[in-house]
Amino acid sequence: MTQSSSSKARIVRPDNVPRIPWINGAGYTRQIGSRRDPALGDGFMWRLSLADLNEDSAFSCLPGIDRIFTLASTGNVELSINGQAHRLGLGKTAEFPGEADVHLRMADQSPQLGLNLMTNRNAAMGSVSTKRLDGPVLLDPRSGVVAVTVLDGSASLSSRRRLDPLATLILDTGAEELFARNCLLAIVTVRSATKGISGQHGRAISVRLRHAAGVN
Repeated sequence: MTQSSSSKARIVRPDNVPRIPWINGAGYTRQIGSRRDPALGDGFMWRLSLADLNEDSAFSCLPGIDRIFTLASTGNVELSINGQAHRLGLGKTAEFPGEADVHLRMADQSPQLGLNLMTNRNAAMGSVSTKRLDGPVLLDPRSGVVAVTVLDGSASLSSRRRLDPLATLILDTGAEELFARNCLLAIVTVRSATKGISGQHGRAISVRLRHAAGVN
């Protein structure tokens, strides 16, 4: 596997990104990466952010947006999604529409972190796959991969740039070879929405939970 020489991938570390308040003012987040589409005006096609979770709170209502929440820290939280409780640990994800009534309850006393992928339902479809890997990993934008976040462990690029926990690699147009060291990765994929996709809105409205491979 080889890294594309034309790649302009960048590493984003949360300590270098300013905190901004949630839309509902109930918490703070850091925008890690995003892509805008001129056809959407001021709206985004996708956005990836890392939220500080310090206390019980309600999530913002975001009509027309699909969300995937991944716990990015080693504790536990409970999400109530339209009245149904879901307990999440490190690397576990929950998918739900932005219109859902979502409340966060802190299951542990310590602050937690949440990785949030938001996609414009009319423009894109997103997914987050959490995997613990050891060895080389090829990340190819042609397959829809837009970013990868280190949740645990460490990784490096062929250019010897290092990704420590919570660092995110934002891909450009070229493929990147990542060398994982017993590393739990959140691999973010976004594809353009295509008219006539069967079950597109059914996928958005349903709530899905997934465990990371190799994570309890």
